[in-house]
Amino acid sequence: MVSFRGLLLSTAAGVLAVIGLGFGVEEFVMLAIALGVLLVLGAVSVAWRARSARRSLHLELRVPAMEVSIGQPAIMELFVTNSGRRTIPSVRIEAPARHWTVSYPGLGARQPSPSAPAPAAEGNPVIALSHILAWSVPIADLHGAAATMVRIPVPTAVRGVLTLHPVGVWCEDPFRLFALRAATGPSAHMMVCPVADPSQAGRLPAQTVVAGRPSDPRPGAAPSASVAGDDLSSLRPYVPGDHLNRLHWPALARTGELIVRDFTAPEAGRLALLVDLRPSAHGPASFEAAISRVAALGARALADGVAVELYTSAGERLEIPPGMAGRHALVRALALLGPTNPPTSEALRWTGRTSGSAVWAAAGVGDEGMVLVTTDAGAASALPEVLQRRASVEVVR
Repeated sequence: MVSFRGLLLSTAAGVLAVIGLGFGVEEFVMLAIALGVLLVLGAVSVAWRARSARRSLHLELRVPAMEVSIGQPAIMELFVTNSGRRTIPSVRIEAPARHWTVSYPGLGARQPSPSAPAPAAEGNPVIALSHILAWSVPIADLHGAAATMVRIPVPTAVRGVLTLHPVGVWCEDPFRLFALRAATGPSAHMMVCPVADPSQAGRLPAQTVVAGRPSDPRPGAAPSASVAGDDLSSLRPYVPGDHLNRLHWPALARTGELIVRDFTAPEAGRLALLVDLRPSAHGPASFEAAISRVAALGARALADGVAVELYTSAGERLEIPPGMAGRHALVRALALLGPTNPPTSEALRWTGRTSGSAVWAAAGVGDEGMVLVTTDAGAASALPEVLQRRASVEVVR
């Protein structure tokens, strides 16, 4: 591609040739020929350099971590290696900062967002090339078997799945009249997760569900030993102290021995977190505030030993067990959430409307402790009437 300098030079050569031939000025004609020779030499030079670079350049992108917290500094390293024997003259790498995009693929209930193409400059290709070269990073001559490294800062101020699209390497002629893309680096992804700070959580609902029965204490309190689970685990011989209502009468009739039924231990409390993703419910800053609030509420519940069920208005649902692993799963899940409307088919099935009302995991929210995180604009239409009396509402702005 011709650069802005090359375009000016070729235009000047054409003008001088026309004037020299029209008015018989031999000096102008000779100068036009000299400029033409310079342009030809530049085109041949950049073609040779680009051919050598395509054969010898090898680009490797190293990602130190696949997940970071929002605001945490992170650096990717792009290694440019000359695998040939000949020296590759100075090349230029496109500014990596212009190749980042952010996406929110969701929890899996909806189709992942397709990878966005690398941002392309608009308008005249000559002006586009001049912008690319103006923001590019120069690399000195690479001798045979030599390598250099370019540090690429990751914009971790934005939550989501960050994608670095392929960065191009450009060759220029010595006069910078032409430029050709010789190679492109690989793409890379990094997940930027919200920070889950339990101290920022609001008041959790006082009621949870233990084996289908309400419990008195706050979420995470140990269930009463007198409350049995509902699922049959096994049969075992009778031990003094066992309740007689656990006797297994068919086994007693067959064997004449006292056999009792064992049940699974009751579960700890469960907390349902409902996050409103509808674009109509949020402003520029309220969505990130909602994600932060959900992260804080979920982290506090998980630290208390309470399992968390994450629901979204797009009809997605994720069960998260308590503990440190669950906390990591929570922030990873929240990193994937972005403003979105529920699928039309789900909205019609569960709300009878294509927009406005929310869909909570196909109406699968149970009777456990429930917290809806939304805004004033979304609170009125977020929950169906059957859930409004059972949910606590956290309003963010």
